Amino acid sequence: MRKRILLVDDDQAVQRLVTMTLGTTDFEVAVASDGTTALEMAATQSPDLVLLDVMMPDMDGFAVAAALRARPETAGVSIIMLTARGSSDDLAHSQSLGVREHFIKPFSPLHLLKTVYAILEGTPPSTPPTTAERAG
Repeated sequence: MRKRILLVDDDQAVQRLVTMTLGTTDFEVAVASDGTTALEMAATQSPDLVLLDVMMPDMDGFAVAAALRARPETAGVSIIMLTARGSSDDLAHSQSLGVREHFIKPFSPLHLLKTVYAILEGTPPSTPPTTAERAG
C-alpha cells in the first residue's frame, strides 16, 4: 500500500520538485499551497507524513504543525519542515513541535527521498530500498 504524503508549500517549483522526486516511488503525494487547505486535507486524507514549508500565506508552517499536533486524528503524523529558515530559533521551534527533520532550501532531492523512506518504511537513511527489497 502506498504511503500518503501531504506536501504544503506555496512555491510551485518546490511542489514540482518534490512531487517528481516522491510521486514516482511508493508514495502518493497530495499538494496544498497554504495552511488552511493543508489542515482540511490532513483531516480528510490522513497522511502518513507532512512536508511543510514555514513561510506561507494565510498561516505559517509552525502554526500548521501546532494545529496538526492539537488534533487527535493528526497528532501522531510525522512532519518534515522544508524551509529557507534555518536559524537556531527555527530549529528549536520545529523540535518543540515534534518535527522529525528540518530541511533548509535548497535541499537535495535524493537526501529528501532517503529521509522519507527512513521515516515511513524504517529503512536506513543511507539508501532507499531497492524494488526487490520492497517486494520482500
